[in-house]
Amino acid sequence: MGRRKRSIGSGDDEPKVGPGATSSRSSGDEKAANKVGPGSGYGGMTKTTESAYNWVKDMFPSLKFMGGYNNRDVRGVPGKKSDHAYGRAFDIGGSPKQMAAAAEKLRTNPPPGLKYVIYNHKIASPGGPWRPYKGVNPHTDHIHASFST
Repeated sequence: MGRRKRSIGSGDDEPKVGPGATSSRSSGDEKAANKVGPGSGYGGMTKTTESAYNWVKDMFPSLKFMGGYNNRDVRGVPGKKSDHAYGRAFDIGGSPKQMAAAAEKLRTNPPPGLKYVIYNHKIASPGGPWRPYKGVNPHTDHIHASFST
């Protein structure tokens, strides 16, 4: 039995999407990793990214989906596409306590394909230490997770 999808931005907790669930995107082969455009998963994420999003939601169900695919440049870096433009990133938000715990879990126990996680003026590679993040968006209201596929 599939779960009913709610519209993104509805204010309701976003459902997980997986086997047996309904999806507005076709399944099939994942697009080329270097091709701009949405993936075949929920919110335009690639299947790898969607799987990691679901993993985080399983551990931290109060966090809210804030974005997946978005064809745009990295903030403050014109001409350089964000991983969101390839469907290889998600943003998720909630209380500062929950976001801090989820960001730490992503850093210390990374899901497959994680390239880096950004939260609250800090960035970390999988298993690596937190270091200062100086990007235009400090990511204080959400976690950003980027993936290689």
